[in-house]
Amino acid sequence: IAATLGRLAALDLSECHQVSAQGCRSLAPLASTLTTLKLKRCKNVTDEGVAALGQLYGLTRLNLSGCARVSGLGLNALSMLTRLRVLDISRCAAAANRVTDNSPGPMALCEAAERLPGSLTELLLCGTGGVTDRFLAALSPRLAQLTTFKLLRCSRATQRGLASVCVALRGVTTLSLNGCQSAVTDEPVLSSLSAHAPLLTDLDLTGCERVSDAGVGLLSTLSCLGALDLTQCHRITDDGIAALGTVTALRSIVLCRCIRLTDASLRTLAALPSVHVVRFSGQHDGITDAGLRHLAALKSLSVLDLRWCGQVTDFGVAALASLPALSSLDLSGCKQVSDVGVAALAVLGSLQEVKLALCPLVTDAGVAQLGQVASLARLDLGGCNVTGSSQVVAGSDVSRQGSAPRCQFVPRSTSAPAQNALLSSTTRQHLGVEHVVDVQPEVVATTPNTGMVTVPAQPTAPYFPSLTTLDLSRCLRLRDDGLDAVAGITSLSSLCLVGCEEVTDLGLQALCSKGAYLTSLDLGRCGQVTDMGLRQLIAVTALTNLDLTGCRHVTDDGLHELATLTAIQSLFLDLCVQVTDMGVAYLSMLENLESLRLAGCICITDNSLASLTPLQCLTSLSLDYCKQVTDRGLASIAVSLTSLISISIYQCRRVTDSGIAALVTLPILRKVNVRGCSLTQMGIGLVMTHVKYA
Repeated sequence: IAATLGRLAALDLSECHQVSAQGCRSLAPLASTLTTLKLKRCKNVTDEGVAALGQLYGLTRLNLSGCARVSGLGLNALSMLTRLRVLDISRCAAAANRVTDNSPGPMALCEAAERLPGSLTELLLCGTGGVTDRFLAALSPRLAQLTTFKLLRCSRATQRGLASVCVALRGVTTLSLNGCQSAVTDEPVLSSLSAHAPLLTDLDLTGCERVSDAGVGLLSTLSCLGALDLTQCHRITDDGIAALGTVTALRSIVLCRCIRLTDASLRTLAALPSVHVVRFSGQHDGITDAGLRHLAALKSLSVLDLRWCGQVTDFGVAALASLPALSSLDLSGCKQVSDVGVAALAVLGSLQEVKLALCPLVTDAGVAQLGQVASLARLDLGGCNVTGSSQVVAGSDVSRQGSAPRCQFVPRSTSAPAQNALLSSTTRQHLGVEHVVDVQPEVVATTPNTGMVTVPAQPTAPYFPSLTTLDLSRCLRLRDDGLDAVAGITSLSSLCLVGCEEVTDLGLQALCSKGAYLTSLDLGRCGQVTDMGLRQLIAVTALTNLDLTGCRHVTDDGLHELATLTAIQSLFLDLCVQVTDMGVAYLSMLENLESLRLAGCICITDNSLASLTPLQCLTSLSLDYCKQVTDRGLASIAVSLTSLISISIYQCRRVTDSGIAALVTLPILRKVNVRGCSLTQMGIGLVMTHVKYA
């Protein structure tokens, strides 16, 4: 590369495990042109190799994350890179293992910190055990010019070390202390930060459990703060969020699993005009409809995450209909939300993503209303009470009693003005809905003491005109006729039907007759799908990802049908117990296959592995519980599947040290699961020596 591409500016060698010091030295001809170099997880790059990089005086960006053999000695050589602006030395394991506060000599990581280039503006440290208080003290003089500093999961640093860093971060705009846990405290860490980092705009304190309301109050002095992540900061209450009411620049706030917060926090956020991202997921029982009514005033809000906020009902969701900029809404696990609330969202013309997973009161009636949202691209209905039909059956009701809506047709003779008058006096009064899509015929979803909202039975506009991704997993009422309606969504490219036990071959026939546009199809645990259904997939020539996990009636004949789908890149056949060596042999025609899972296919033997030889693109292979696989089979793939990066042979008890010895010769193999195999200490040693993740 260095010899033939003399003007190369950027080179990515991530996970090229054969690159060593010799390769680093060979880059010398690119010294004047190369500005970006990535050596991420190059396990054979050592201190000698990093020292050779010192000759690349034009480098401005260098990534050495995961280079397990690089220590402080190698990092010392980076001082010669006087133009270097971005450096990532996360998970440099050798440095982590060999450096302590008392480590003498040039090997110490803290000495390398003192010699880092003064030109650095962005520094990333993640999971590096060598990051101690002494290292941070040595690093502090180099931090004044930094604009981005990420110190993630550095467990050996204490509050004293972090305070010294915060004092030095005078120009930082982005700071992440994610996972530093008990080291991040109100005093002295956050107090130092608030006093010395006036330009800070993005702050991530995920998992910093000792941060309290007092600490959040200190952050309120950061007038430029635009993004704040307080995930899992369990001590924070409404008082802490109230202190942020003066931070008018705040545009994004994440409060996931901050379980003490209530509607009062939403009232505070609603007064901040710039906020457009709010995330509250994680069993916030204190978040109710009243809080969402406060948010209705936040006209700039575009992303709202309310997963598992169990007290949210249709009243609260209806209040969100007044948010004109809302593009992404997650109500997964909000089990009191029904068709009435969903229908109210149909007026949101900017809505692109809606997640309603595990909302059992959502049925076809509500889904039909969402079908009119022209901008909607991604919809998650996993576990909802839907059948997939575009027409609501008169008199249908949902499986839950009580507040569940009943859907019934309004006769055509009922005048539109009368209907609108009914909606105006009832629905708009109780739910706050200002606009309702006017379609014919109409369905009115009624709930006791809550009024009505229109839900179209047969939309006049195209049904989901922009939808590309649809998740119907665990929709236990979904049947074959529902898939016929799904097939009419011509923009759909990805469909998930995991656990839809009523779907049969007839449903696939209906789907594939119109669904040749699909690129991803998940049929996991669709127990009634057989070889006949797979024959229908021949028409879906664009299919690249197919999941048949647990389809126990699929046999070798079905795989023969799939062999014509040469675009497939990912194929999951876990627990297809009738698949044998003959079926796997058919898969050799899938020349673009990159990922293959055969876990639990108990009939396959070493002959199956030998038949995979033509699959030169295969990078991931799972053979868990394939108890007839032996060392001979692993030897065959070790010779032929040279692109393999990951393999799992969990509980393959006939595999011994001999098979592992063959397997570790694969040139780029970096992940192996050998639990349950018949290995001795020698075999385990081979895996630990030659494979990154075991």
